[in-house]
Amino acid sequence: MGDGNICRQITGMKKTIGLLALLSAFPPLSTDMYLAAIPLLVKDWQVSLVTVNLTLVCFFVSYCACLLIYGPVSDRFGRKPPLLAGIGLYVVACIFCAMAGNIAIMIVARTVQGAGAAAATAMAFAISKDLFEGHIRQRIFVRIGIIVAAAPMIAPVLGGWVIKLYSWRLVPSNIYIFGYK
Repeated sequence: MGDGNICRQITGMKKTIGLLALLSAFPPLSTDMYLAAIPLLVKDWQVSLVTVNLTLVCFFVSYCACLLIYGPVSDRFGRKPPLLAGIGLYVVACIFCAMAGNIAIMIVARTVQGAGAAAATAMAFAISKDLFEGHIRQRIFVRIGIIVAAAPMIAPVLGGWVIKLYSWRLVPSNIYIFGYK
């Protein structure tokens, strides 16, 4: 019986680490996959590159501001409610990104998307801190850091593939991540 419990604990830990890695990776994926779509937005909507770059600037401003908010909120109300609220906000913003008909809607949707994405990052590290201690926590943080560092390197290639195979609308929306095409 003891060996079965240990196996279940290890399997549960792997799933938790996988979830934490996914939560940590999707904000960088949201920004870096989108880079391949920027020239298409300039061309399709006949707006300047500076205007399209506001979608990135607004994403990062709201992302950074909301990182400061999710931590204290999760300390007060627990980790799950702010995480689910942030992911829900992110998904709704993704849908609006996919349906955006002009740059103004895209800027607003990307701003909201950044606010939602911040929950994933803040909660991944808070949950890691809650669940793991000492040397194991350090190893988890290193693994998450490697994934966060690798995501920006892989994301532009993935974004290019999605644009080539489908449409630029799927890149800023990240709808394909949730299984929709």
